[in-house]
Amino acid sequence: MSYDIQIGLATPREEADIRRRRHRPPYSLESFLEWEEEAAARGATQWVMYNEPPTTPEIKGHDIDRTVMGSFQTIPRRALVASRRADGQVQVDKVPCSLIQAMFVFEEFRRQGLAAKALRLIKDQLADYAEADHQGIRFLFLYSYVGPELYTQGGWTSFPATYATLPTVSGPDMASVPDEVEFFDVKEVEKLCLRDEELVREELLRSYTSGDDAKSKFVVLADWPAISWLEACEEHVARETNTGALSLKGARARTRAGTVWCIWTRIFRGNGEIDFQILRSRVDAAAANDNSDLSAEEAEDQITSGLAAVLRAAQIEAGRWGCNNVTMKNPPPRLVRAAQRIDPSAQSIPRSKICLPFLHWYGGAEGEETPEWLQNESHGDF
Repeated sequence: MSYDIQIGLATPREEADIRRRRHRPPYSLESFLEWEEEAAARGATQWVMYNEPPTTPEIKGHDIDRTVMGSFQTIPRRALVASRRADGQVQVDKVPCSLIQAMFVFEEFRRQGLAAKALRLIKDQLADYAEADHQGIRFLFLYSYVGPELYTQGGWTSFPATYATLPTVSGPDMASVPDEVEFFDVKEVEKLCLRDEELVREELLRSYTSGDDAKSKFVVLADWPAISWLEACEEHVARETNTGALSLKGARARTRAGTVWCIWTRIFRGNGEIDFQILRSRVDAAAANDNSDLSAEEAEDQITSGLAAVLRAAQIEAGRWGCNNVTMKNPPPRLVRAAQRIDPSAQSIPRSKICLPFLHWYGGAEGEETPEWLQNESHGDF
């Protein structure tokens, strides 16, 4: 059977039904509904895919008689976009964007091509909703839950992605945190997110190495609203599962060539397993203690050693919580080299199915090509 589906904002009654359908372990239903309320308060918006057009104007807060066939959420995010102006100067702007997540078709309507249709509708119509709400989003992005074919059929642009892992540390080795490592709590994470944004802006400006480099580039910010969302989710599940709070949210090391840090979290799987994920790794060369006499090679060695020490601390912390491994998403080359100092077999592995980044760019000028998406690691549950 072929359906002429549409998308629209969920009514309260539809939203309640969707939440019950989406409920999965390790949450109890009560706890899951509690988290969904918090997510909504943080900006998550629930959408529906439906078949029958509404008989009255669509107004959030009113029930509409229609057949809901699936749903998805939009999450407000922010990005820095760099572009070359007509005078040749590079301009960096902070712009709103939206993450698409929690997309699924109800079981009774699956295997009928509805997801691909919905993906086309999302990219074609969501900007109209945002414009009417004065949001002015520049682009949409998502991370694949299944193979890439579904998303490319829906008209989205794909980008490559990689990951790397390290084993956790347990037993006597758990006492061997490197001396140069300093753990930090959630208060420090907020400060580091602000510094991260400054570093991203500097990196975007430096990425234009020649006058004929005119392509726009952007980075979705790992800012405090984004990171605090994940930390709040982790804490919520920890309470639900009586696992204990993750009070140490990351670690840093100060070297003569700069300060390095990693922010991490735990992801709780429905099968009871726990993943330990590096959400963000950064190098702040401006915080160097004294690098005046360091060669470029020596400075890089200092940075790599500092990152390796922080990753070692992550292994120990992951082992303390019984996690499977330490996962790095789209790790930069420096982080991979640091991991290889701990485990020579560590490598950056291309993703082929799950957690591939996809983009729909609304952009600026007509005919503007899709920009370059830098630092496109997901900050989520993959």
